[in-house]
Amino acid sequence: MKRLILRAVSLCGAVVLTLGLSFVVAKAQCSDLVIGDGWSCELFNQCNGWCYYNCECHGISQTECNRRLTDAGFDEVEGGPVC
Repeated sequence: MKRLILRAVSLCGAVVLTLGLSFVVAKAQCSDLVIGDGWSCELFNQCNGWCYYNCECHGISQTECNRRLTDAGFDEVEGGPVC
């Protein structure tokens, strides 16, 4: 009986540890600052697994900056996150 209880407690501990680590990793997916060639973006919100940034262009046209941001994987969102 002791062996069964020990296994159950170990299993519960493993589940709690796994869920806790998953939460930390999921929260850590957004970088606070992302810098590219002619642009930089600063994190301002995280919502439902998405990262929201305010981006600025440096020394390039807005059209070129938008192209580079799109190439880097950013999407333009009007109004910000809806959480």
